Amino acid sequence: MALDTRELFARLIQCEAGGEGTAGMQAVATVIMNRATVTEGEFARVNNGGDVRAVITQPGH
Repeated sequence: MALDTRELFARLIQCEAGGEGTAGMQAVATVIMNRATVTEGEFARVNNGGDVRAVITQPGH
C-alpha cells in the first residue's frame, strides 16, 4: 500500500514525537518543512524544489 505524502508526513511525526505532545510534534514538522523548503546546501539538493516526500525518504534519515 503506497501512502500519499500527507499520510507519510503524519506517520513520521507520530513515530518521531508522538509521545512528546503537540510542541514536540510541531518541532518535528518544522524541521521537515525547513529541509523541504531550503534553497541552498545539502537539503536543496535532496528536496527537489520542495518535495516533502524526497526529504522524508532520503536514505539514512
